[in-house]
Amino acid sequence: MKKKKTLSTQLTFVISFIVLLIVGVFWMANNTLLEKYYVFNKEKEMLAVYKMVDFDFAWHVSLQWWTWLQKMINFQMIRLL
Repeated sequence: MKKKKTLSTQLTFVISFIVLLIVGVFWMANNTLLEKYYVFNKEKEMLAVYKMVDFDFAWHVSLQWWTWLQKMINFQMIRLL
């Protein structure tokens, strides 16, 4: 004769299965999708920082060039006097 399972035992198995299924789905989604999201965001941040540093460097170099040019013009003016 088959042994009947109680309602509490059946509920325990069903709830445990559902919880394990949800944990498994989140774990798989985390392993497959989160890496792409992380890499995409890091690339976007690094590109923004690169553009900012490149702009600052170009501005600094042009400022130095402009200062040098002004000094040379002033020097030439002094030599002409």
